[in-house]
Amino acid sequence: MIGGHATLVGHSFENGLLILKKVRIGKKAVIDLNAVVLPGAQIGDGATVAAGAVLVKNTVVEPGSLYAGVPAVLSNKKVDGPQDLDRMKHAQSF
Repeated sequence: MIGGHATLVGHSFENGLLILKKVRIGKKAVIDLNAVVLPGAQIGDGATVAAGAVLVKNTVVEPGSLYAGVPAVLSNKKVDGPQDLDRMKHAQSF
């Protein structure tokens, strides 16, 4: 899913040359509102690029991960179900 006003860029100008690079988006990946994805980025299955994040060129986003910020960095593993949520709550109690 690609959120509103998200920008996917497949080109750049380097040393006066036009460089074309594909952006690869996996199955069930989410690119949130106003996120920017630059050339050569690879977004794995089920991964999320957070709202307003800027994913710099050639970044590889692992499946199921969450990238956020400017520039976007690995924020945390996403919660995939109730068992993951319980494990996270247990870890936070220490």
